[in-house]
Amino acid sequence: MPAPGQHVAHFRILETIGTGGMGVVYSAEDTRLHRLVALKFLPDGFIENDAALRQLRKEALAAAALSHENVCVVHDFIEADGQHFIVMELLEGQTLQQVMDQRSVGSNEVLEIAMQIAAALATRTRRGSSIET
Repeated sequence: MPAPGQHVAHFRILETIGTGGMGVVYSAEDTRLHRLVALKFLPDGFIENDAALRQLRKEALAAAALSHENVCVVHDFIEADGQHFIVMELLEGQTLQQVMDQRSVGSNEVLEIAMQIAAALATRTRRGSSIET
């Protein structure tokens, strides 16, 4: 996995911002376009796993086909230095899990969050886009 300060393609890794079962997300500087982005890589144990790579690609295609304020923008899907990763918009803030860990979430707020999630899930794909499986 990349480390802070390391370059992968034309991205300079800044820090790890999230980890999960199917990915590790880093903030990075796009040195070509001079902007901050998020890069999602497969975890070390999945790099040689073809099914995991197909799933990562499918995730990139699905998210890239959506256009909604509650879905981050996917800029690219890249292979560099033997690693595949998604390049996406870097969004600041807290995850829903972090909010729930910090405080009780009231029923009105739960309803508002559920409506935002439903709106994002119901969005239509961008014209001309197709999602390959």
